[in-house]
Amino acid sequence: MVTNEPMSKPLMHRFHAGQRVKSLVFVLLIGLSLGMAACNEAVRPAVVAKVNSRPLLLDQFKQQAAFMGLGNEPSRLTRQLREAVLEALVIRELILDEARSKKFTLNEVDLEKELTRLKGSLDQAVFQDSLASQGLSYDAWREVVADELLAKRTMDLVLTPKVQVGADEIGRYYETHKPEFTQNRQVLIRHAVFPSLDKAKLFLQKIEKGGNMAVLVNDLGGNLPEGLKPTWLEEGRMPEAMDKKVFALKAGRWAGPLTSAYGFHVIEVKEKQPARVLSLAQAAAVIQRKISAAKKQDLAAKWLADLRAKAQVWFDPGFIAKGSTGVSKG
Repeated sequence: MVTNEPMSKPLMHRFHAGQRVKSLVFVLLIGLSLGMAACNEAVRPAVVAKVNSRPLLLDQFKQQAAFMGLGNEPSRLTRQLREAVLEALVIRELILDEARSKKFTLNEVDLEKELTRLKGSLDQAVFQDSLASQGLSYDAWREVVADELLAKRTMDLVLTPKVQVGADEIGRYYETHKPEFTQNRQVLIRHAVFPSLDKAKLFLQKIEKGGNMAVLVNDLGGNLPEGLKPTWLEEGRMPEAMDKKVFALKAGRWAGPLTSAYGFHVIEVKEKQPARVLSLAQAAAVIQRKISAAKKQDLAAKWLADLRAKAQVWFDPGFIAKGSTGVSKG
C-alpha cells in the first residue's frame, strides 16, 4: 500500500545515512576505476614501431640490439644504429608473417642444434655470463634465435624452389673460372710433433722398427695435430723448407725431425697426388651450389624489398632521435 504519511525521525535518519553510504561507495568506485586506468597506463608496454598496425615493443628492440652485440641501452646507440635495429626487427616480423600464413613451424630438435652450434664450446655458465654482459638473458636469447631460425627456414622454403641452374650456366661458369678448379700437388700424411729433438729422433728410430704410432707419441710426450687418421695436405700450406722436404719424399717414407716454432715434426707420406685440373663433371656439383647461392641471394634481396614496400611501417620519431619513447604513438 502506498501512503503519503511523513517518515518518522529515526526512519529519516536511516534513509539519509544509507544515501551517504551509497554516495561514498560510488566515489570510491570512481576513484578505484581511475586509479586502475592510471596504473594500466603506467605499465603499458612502450611501443617503438608498428608493422601493419602490430606494435613492436621497446623490450623487443632491446633484445634485438643485444643479440646484435650492441647492448640493450637504446640511448647509447647512434640514430643510424637505432634505425638499423628497428629495420632488422621489421624485416624479421614480415618474414614471420609469411611463416604464419604458410603454417611453417620450427622443429624443437633443430632449434636445440642451432643453440648448441651458437654456444660453441662454452659451458652454460660462461655463456650466460657473456649474454649478461650484453644485457640479454638466456631465455630472451633463445627466443630471438628461434625467431631468426624460423625466418631463415621460411626464406629457404619460399625461395629454394624458385632457383633453377641450367647445364649451360654450369658450363659457362667452368670455362670462365678454371683457376678455381686447379689443385696443387697433394700428399696424404700422418704427422707427429715432439717437444725436443731427442724425442723426435727416438720416435723415428722406434716407428721404423714397427712401433705403434699412438703409443709412441703418448709415451714420448708428443701430440698428433691431425689425429691418427691420414690427412690430405696441399702443397704450399707448410713452411717452405718443410714443404720441400715432405713433397720430395716417396710414398711410404718418413721426413724429420723438421723444426718449426711449434716443436719438432715427424711426417709420414703415405700417398701422393700430382697437380690437376678438375674436369667439368668433377666440378659441376660445386659450381651448381655456387650459382644457386648467388641466385638465392638476389631473389632474397628482391623478395624482402617487396615485403618491405608493401608493409605499413611506423617508427616512433622520438625514439629514433633520442632512444627514448613518449612521442605520439602514431
